[in-house]
Amino acid sequence: MDRRTGSAVAALVVVLVIFGAKQVLLVDRTDHKKAAQEALDKHAADRARRLAGQDPPYQLEDAKEDFSVTFPSRPTPTDVVLVGLNVGLDKDWELPWLDDTTYSVRRRGTAKQVADEEAYVRAAAGRKIDRENKVKQGRPEQWVVGEHREFRLRDQFPAAEFAYTYKKFSHQEARSGRVLIVKVPGDLYYLQADGPPDVISAPVTERFFASFRYAPKEQPARKP
Repeated sequence: MDRRTGSAVAALVVVLVIFGAKQVLLVDRTDHKKAAQEALDKHAADRARRLAGQDPPYQLEDAKEDFSVTFPSRPTPTDVVLVGLNVGLDKDWELPWLDDTTYSVRRRGTAKQVADEEAYVRAAAGRKIDRENKVKQGRPEQWVVGEHREFRLRDQFPAAEFAYTYKKFSHQEARSGRVLIVKVPGDLYYLQADGPPDVISAPVTERFFASFRYAPKEQPARKP
């Protein structure tokens, strides 16, 4: 092989090597884009499934409690000890969930009988809104309360329900929530869901509120 032929062969080899490297890089970039899209599609499908309530839920039923409710997953219980004039033991159940959503049930002790139960529940709803907005007045996260209704749960227990919207202060993201307050003999229950609007309007959230049942058990009075 003369010098001219050798140079041509060498040049051809270099071209082939460069072409091959480009093809490898192109395939590699294509694979990464495909993998990224597949990951996004999977995340969207998983999220849609969870919002539809298709994952196994957690049925909260406690032998020491008089209610049951269906959470999307297992909540964390917390005892709340009251002191002063209202000595007793209240309890919270809270679940941080998808996309910074929170589901909660809060039981607060009350008198077994009140003169006007509807007015009592209405006042409890007003206090809940006032407390939430007390330190948020004029800020984006201040609640804007919308739909509100008063009714009797299962045609028996006085209840109030309202929805609200606000902006998450850190990045002005639209947020919404829903609160249900129910008065039963000796207790007041607060059910709340707070999170992105599509989560709050989803079937999984509707199931949470619709699942609440009150069934008193024969048991000694709760003690602190």
